[in-house]
Amino acid sequence: MRGCVRGKSLLKASRFGGLLQGKLVQGKLVQGKLGLSLGLAAGRRLQPTAVRRLGGILAALVILGLPSAASAVPIVYNVAGGTVVISVYAGGIQIGSAIAAGLTGQLTIDTAGQSLDAIDITLPSNIALNLSQSYGGYDQVIIESANLSDAVGYNSVLLSSEPASFTTSGGPLDVVGSWSGVDTVNSPPNSPVSGIPIAYQVPTITAVLSDSPILTMNSVTLNSLAGPAFGETTDLVILANITVNSVVAVPEPGTALLVGLGLVLVARIRPSRN
Repeated sequence: MRGCVRGKSLLKASRFGGLLQGKLVQGKLVQGKLGLSLGLAAGRRLQPTAVRRLGGILAALVILGLPSAASAVPIVYNVAGGTVVISVYAGGIQIGSAIAAGLTGQLTIDTAGQSLDAIDITLPSNIALNLSQSYGGYDQVIIESANLSDAVGYNSVLLSSEPASFTTSGGPLDVVGSWSGVDTVNSPPNSPVSGIPIAYQVPTITAVLSDSPILTMNSVTLNSLAGPAFGETTDLVILANITVNSVVAVPEPGTALLVGLGLVLVARIRPSRN
């Protein structure tokens, strides 16, 4: 038939490299990886057998291109889920707590090197903390926003390693965000405040990385307020226990290219069926 691939397909996938060895297009042998793109660009319709082979090869290439946990290269992950437990302490005594879900951000993890190379986690917005006693005239503190990320000079050091997990120490990290305060006790109430900046640097954190949960960090200081500035004799400290339980690997550029080739193949197959 005119417009169809003639002769037997000479496509072959290398077991490890997934390289295309060549094929016959209109009686001409086209060598290497370009064989696929040249055949498609020429508007040739592929026979069902060739289509299946090409589909299998592209699938293998995509699988080979996906990052794996055993990769020796650090992998970037998008945070897809997690929780934060926030506790408020005044003079070492806990006076409030809250839990919230919906963490976002990115992590760069080197599983082979056992290190947390980069961290950027954003907490859910407007986390309300009801205090058992007023502080600075407010009995409710709201974390409007908070982002924890590696600061200049950040470094990760391996502390311990287990068969299914490893523990690192890393720092410094920056906490940036804002908070607000509400008085629901006094009459008349103190005027509410909002948009108070959070700009705190965490010297170091301890992180445990494993398959599930992916990342655990406990007692991370989100903010510290000096008591005298709020008419108090004790300082206020806000701590967070952060758990990341779902991530999605960010595809490498090569993988994205393979996916694009697959879409082109699908687009060329559809007309051949009409």
